[in-house]
This record gives sequence, C-alpha cells and structure tokens, in this order.
Amino acid sequence: MEKYKKLQNNRTCIVCEKFIFGRSDKVFCDIQCKNKYHAELARSKKTIANETLKILAKNWAILSTIMGECVSELHINKVELAEHGFDFTAVSGVDIATNNIRFDVFEYTWCYRANQEIKITLNKKQIPISPFIFKRWKYRYSKSNYPPTFLETNSR
Repeated sequence: MEKYKKLQNNRTCIVCEKFIFGRSDKVFCDIQCKNKYHAELARSKKTIANETLKILAKNWAILSTIMGECVSELHINKVELAEHGFDFTAVSGVDIATNNIRFDVFEYTWCYRANQEIKITLNKKQIPISPFIFKRWKYRYSKSNYPPTFLETNSR
C-alpha cells in the first residue's frame, strides 16, 4: 500500500526534493526544510538591500569628495562623474518639479542640465549622514551574488 501511495504522489519538497505525504497543499517535507527556505528568502532580501546601500554610500562618498566642504553648488559633466564611478541608477529620493527632475543621494541633490551637464547642490535642510556608517558597511558586508538561490547556499 505504501509503494502505491508513493507512485501516486508526484509532489516533492522544494528544498530537499524528498517525496511529500499528507495534505494536498503541503510544500515542505518537514519543519527543517521550511525553516531553511524562509531563512534563505530573508537572507536574499537583506543582501539586495545591503548592496543598494553600498552603492548609495559610494555615490555619497563621490559627491562629498567632489563638492568639498566649502562649495554648496557645482556643475560637472556627466562623463566626468561616471569616470569617478558614480552610479546614476541608485538614489535615495526623487523630486519631480515642473521643469526638471531632481535626484537625492542623502543630503546631496543633482539634476540634469543642457549638454550632458549635471548640477550638484548641497541640501542644507537635510541632516548629513555620518561617513562612519559607510565604513561599517564596507567591512561588514562582502560582495556576493544576489539574489542567491537556495541551491547555491545549500552546496556550501
């Protein structure tokens, strides 16, 4: 009788691929597989967020280096900014006005101007972010492939 049920049942656990017996909507063979799956799901979400924060930290460091401490507004060519390693896709905020779109990287704001020129301004109303936060990110998180799949982490 057991062999007959096994042949009839085509469902397998999505983590370890063992046959599943029981309810028709059951997805995992036991609680350990369920916990592994959900832990990996949370880990991959955290990795994506950390990678985005690292990109934002790098953008902030580039802008703060270019701007210096005395300058509150600067015009720079987009190509020059890209050569420094600035990633135009990572922003911490967007402000859509009637004439232009302004992008925020923490307390710095930048917008496109004519002829591939970018205007960078320091938003004095925004509370500055401490660079020590970015140092902790640098040492705490290593570069990894994301989003990781369950098979990659299971083979370690």
